[in-house]
Amino acid sequence: MNKKKSLAIGVAIVLILSFVLFLIGKINYLGFLAIAAVAAIFAYKILPRMK
Repeated sequence: MNKKKSLAIGVAIVLILSFVLFLIGKINYLGFLAIAAVAAIFAYKILPRMK
């Protein structure tokens, strides 16, 4: 697996994990949104520029 694909899968796993933690009440709404925002910035700005 190349580096981009493994990073993208890792970010997706972190997002799913944070969503599950939000659903069961371990993190609040603002924490989930912060994680989602960082993941979106990573996916749209940083990941495409990587070689």
